[in-house]
Parts: sequence; structure tokens; C-alpha cells
Amino acid sequence: MKKQCIEAGLPAPTLSAKGHDFWIVFNKELDLSTFNLNERQLDALKFFKNVGKISAADYMKHYNVSERTARYDLAELAEKNLIDKEGEKKQTKYIFADKLPIK
Repeated sequence: MKKQCIEAGLPAPTLSAKGHDFWIVFNKELDLSTFNLNERQLDALKFFKNVGKISAADYMKHYNVSERTARYDLAELAEKNLIDKEGEKKQTKYIFADKLPIK
């Protein structure tokens, strides 16, 4: 079970036994260090959680980066399933993947 959680990019569960009871605790927080993200991308995930949906232009303005950097960062986050991508080209919006347990 630990192996499957880790392979899926989720925190490993905590296993314990007390008397005749066996406990498995699934942690809510996702270990983002396993995704090899830069500091801006890590901060962006928290930003996404608060605003929900943004465009590449919003990302550029918020982080004062070029369009190329914004699109690269956003594409990498989407590729790693940390955010969802909706739309195409200039109409593309990036949405916080609310299934992720990020503080």
C-alpha cells in the first residue's frame, strides 16, 4: 500500500498496531518535494488554491515573468496533474486541481 501511494505521488500512509487493532492513516498533505518544482511553482500552487482559476497573463503579472516562463511553468504543473488546463491558446485557463491536499 505504501508503494502504491508513493508511485501515485501521494504521502505514504502511517501503519500502526495496538493490541488487536491495526490502523492505517492516510495523510492529507501532499509532499510537493517529490515533484521537483521551483519556488515560484510551489508558491503558485498556493496562489491557485486561493483564486481558483487564472490565465498565463495573470501568472505573468503576479510573478513578473515572461510569457515563455509563465507558459513553461503552467505546462509543467499541468503535466504533473497539479493543476487542470481548460481551453486552448489565448483562451486557456489553468484551474487549481481541488483534489490536491495542499495547505
